Amino acid sequence: MLPMAGDVKPQETPGLSPWDVLFWKLDERINRLEERTDRELTALRGEIGGLHQELRGTRHSSGVRQLTTVLGFLAVLVSFWIAR
Repeated sequence: MLPMAGDVKPQETPGLSPWDVLFWKLDERINRLEERTDRELTALRGEIGGLHQELRGTRHSSGVRQLTTVLGFLAVLVSFWIAR
């Protein structure tokens, strides 16, 4: 098993170039970033799923609101017609 980037000492690996250590450190940081990104994306997907459920429930109330608006507008038109 290869040593981790933080565990590498020049005395233990005389043939190891500084570039190898740099690449190991970059690879380690990229792996951490990928893990963090995956956790955050999973959390966001959960939140989006919850919002989707909420929106599905408000679809019916939106239709009722639209119907009420149309009926209110018709009531105003009828009241103007009767007032003449």
